[in-house]
Amino acid sequence: MLSLMDRINAHKTDVDGTFNHIETVFNTITQNCGRGKIFLLADTNRLVEGLFLNMWAKWETSCKYLFLLDLSYSPSSVLCSEVKKFRTIRAPFRLAEFIVNHPDSSRYFIEWSNFNVVKERSKALLGDNNRFTNPQISSLELQRLRIIRNAVAHKSDRAREQFLNLIKDTPFTLSKNQCQGINVGRFLNTIQWDGISVFEKALSILRDNLTTLCI
Repeated sequence: MLSLMDRINAHKTDVDGTFNHIETVFNTITQNCGRGKIFLLADTNRLVEGLFLNMWAKWETSCKYLFLLDLSYSPSSVLCSEVKKFRTIRAPFRLAEFIVNHPDSSRYFIEWSNFNVVKERSKALLGDNNRFTNPQISSLELQRLRIIRNAVAHKSDRAREQFLNLIKDTPFTLSKNQCQGINVGRFLNTIQWDGISVFEKALSILRDNLTTLCI
């Protein structure tokens, strides 16, 4: 039977592979964009939006999987502290899924995109000192990425307003003229954040936080 750390390491290897693939695709697309090349800028921006959604979905799935692993096998979790012996090897994980997938309130869905919500649930189910409460996790940067994700995924007036407020504020501080008619793909692809594109910075943030979660 694999240990908890073996499972975590295997999961991190899988997610790293996905992130590496997304990075390769991004580089290939952007290097083949422009006059006389394969992609027009508008096409590239739309493809970059799709890549961003893919890497964010992988991040959400990763948070959920690590949460389930800790609930299944960590001695401090509510499941392991209440149940000392399980009938089958897979029973802890299956019971953890039942617990985690049960909404804690009247919400219609369980929120995995908001890391602050995940952190609060982790305190209730995993104890105060768990991987999701690690102060090295950059909750502010994750919240910025969530706003960008929502602007792509939802296309609502509220998501658009939050996105425009985000890009006008630090660290982006886009002017009114720069915000005029901007879409998320163009923002991700052409605007700089810490000397690299917003897309590349977003990928770096998710990689760093994944590493922190998997310690």
